[in-house]
Amino acid sequence: MFRTIVLSLALFSAASTSVAQDAEAEAILAEAQGYLHLTCNTLVAQYDNDEDKMLDVIGLMLAVSLNNRGIDFLQMNLTDAEVEEIQTEFADQIGDACAADADRLMAGIVDEVTAELVQYY
Repeated sequence: MFRTIVLSLALFSAASTSVAQDAEAEAILAEAQGYLHLTCNTLVAQYDNDEDKMLDVIGLMLAVSLNNRGIDFLQMNLTDAEVEEIQTEFADQIGDACAADADRLMAGIVDEVTAELVQYY
């Protein structure tokens, strides 16, 4: 299930992680604080499989991770093929991590996967 959810995250993450203005970045980071305690299991349970809401939450976590690294996804000048490859790898790694330990913090998983993919790209 998380593979499907996170794969759909691609366009959302590209749009939501460009935090060029400090005020916008602060608002995103402040909003994300309320979700950083969620695990894979609690995310699904809290939002009753509402994929849109789960994508919003994962997108906030991704925005925090990218912001912490000073990365603007839209400025990376990636080809469409590279974006698709990143999306697929991101979804696969999130899904694998949740399958391995559904009680692990989702923010930690998102941050770990982001760190790995950033090193590659």
